[in-house]
Amino acid sequence: MKVLVKNSSILFVCAIIFLSCKFTKKDVVETAPKNESVAVSKSENRQFIEIEGLGPKGDTVKFSNIKAKYILVEFWASWCPPCRQFNPWLVSLYSKYQSKGFEVLSISLDTDADKWRNAIAKDGLIWPNHLSDLGGWDSYWAVKYGVESIPDNFLVDPNGKVIASSMSHEQLETTLANLFK
Repeated sequence: MKVLVKNSSILFVCAIIFLSCKFTKKDVVETAPKNESVAVSKSENRQFIEIEGLGPKGDTVKFSNIKAKYILVEFWASWCPPCRQFNPWLVSLYSKYQSKGFEVLSISLDTDADKWRNAIAKDGLIWPNHLSDLGGWDSYWAVKYGVESIPDNFLVDPNGKVIASSMSHEQLETTLANLFK
């Protein structure tokens, strides 16, 4: 009985450590993606470039069609436990600030459309802007924006400038609270 409890405790600690780690490209894929173009710098005050792709229902999703004061571009995947843990926080922040001008554009690094759509539904990702090219780490947008770990994000202001990136839920919450005073 004592050995079983000890083994269960070890498994629990290992699970917590695993779930608290961000997934990086090298954790999942050993080779670099085919880079057709140079990645956009992640530094703040850079102009955000247009994103256009297909949504979960085959509809076209275009960054420039999103009308909001601030847009969070969130890179994630259904198979990524840290991403799935971040989602409830993001849903909460979206619900709190959407009426004030906050929107989210989720870009999935999934390779399976059904798993992607199911994760959107299961996690209650209520914003209308989701897209994926189902390319995994070779996703055009992940390569273009230099995304090497997920979850990852960019906060874009009304002028199309990146004002913050790679924020935790606490950092995002503080940033949005300051922006929407």
